[in-house]
Amino acid sequence: MGDFGKKFKTARESKNITIENVASETRISARFLRAIEREAFEVLPGGVFNRGFIRSYAKQVGLDTDEVISEYEVLTKQAAEFDNDAPARKPEMASPERHIIPIAIGSLVVLIVLFYVFATNSGTSTDASTTQVPATESLARPTPTTRPAPIRPETVATSSNQESQTGDSLRIEIQIQDATWVSVRADGRQITDGEILLPGTTRKYNAHDVIELTVGNAAGLTLRINDQAVPRLGIAGQVRVLTITPDNIERFTGS
Repeated sequence: MGDFGKKFKTARESKNITIENVASETRISARFLRAIEREAFEVLPGGVFNRGFIRSYAKQVGLDTDEVISEYEVLTKQAAEFDNDAPARKPEMASPERHIIPIAIGSLVVLIVLFYVFATNSGTSTDASTTQVPATESLARPTPTTRPAPIRPETVATSSNQESQTGDSLRIEIQIQDATWVSVRADGRQITDGEILLPGTTRKYNAHDVIELTVGNAAGLTLRINDQAVPRLGIAGQVRVLTITPDNIERFTGS
């Protein structure tokens, strides 16, 4: 653990809170929070998500968010420079034996086949008048009667009520314009524990009482609640946690 990660751990412990406490408040996976303390940035989703998670964690434990983001940029830049300076591994020279052995085996197989064919043709006489030609059986391949509908990965609907959506009083739809990390809980049930959605993706979720939506890049998506558009959620890399209920829809839509 370096000075960067130790700063987060020290600040957290000084407030006598656990990783799980921070995860509950920020809606960031405890695994990602531990990775920040260990400076294991490769565990994080990458890009703007890393900055958003670090900024939210810093704010939760009382650290200067701009300062820690600057330190993070320095660390990642140094790591990139180290990787670029590392000498490239020389390609392993293939030994001649690796080529000779397969060639020898192939030649032996060819000789055996030729010997077998020659022996068969020389020892068997054929008479066109007596030779019976076996009937040819036609093997028909089964043809599907219906063509499966094409799967559109960019549009997937997910519901917290698998049997019926008739009674759902909450419906949200998110459309992704820039890569965005998203986590969703509906009526206390974890629908997705965090996935990175790419531009062009659409997701729909339904619930009776409450939908908890966490996004890692507030500027990367548009949101609709019960078919009503929601203003832009925030800036690039900003983590937003929304708790949506039938009683507070106007708070988000402004209508």
